[in-house]
Amino acid sequence: MATIYIAHPDGEDQDATRRKIGQILRDIEKSGNIGISPLVVLRDTVDWSNASRKLDACFDLLKGCDCMWVMSVEVTEHMRREIEFACRHNVDLRFFDNMHRDLTVDRGWEEAERRLDLPRYFTRRR
Repeated sequence: MATIYIAHPDGEDQDATRRKIGQILRDIEKSGNIGISPLVVLRDTVDWSNASRKLDACFDLLKGCDCMWVMSVEVTEHMRREIEFACRHNVDLRFFDNMHRDLTVDRGWEEAERRLDLPRYFTRRR
């Protein structure tokens, strides 16, 4: 059983974003794993307007995870920082497009790097 951290951009429609993430978390649970989303877990407990506190809380969650799934080709600055943290702490990474197709499996790391415009050191496990 793996613990999977879900990185997803905040959507303008918070209810739609939560529903989308809820479905991802249910799918992860059906596969016998545990999914964690800061948008679900931290939204009501951390001051979301305090970017530094929000990021620290996300890092605390991410430390205990086996894998991080980046669920969008729209990578925000916050998500880039999470990706960098995951790389430094040997958390496996997988990248998905907006239709939730796995870019790292279907098309390889090079495609994920190109589509997400990420430096190579972000997407290579150390």
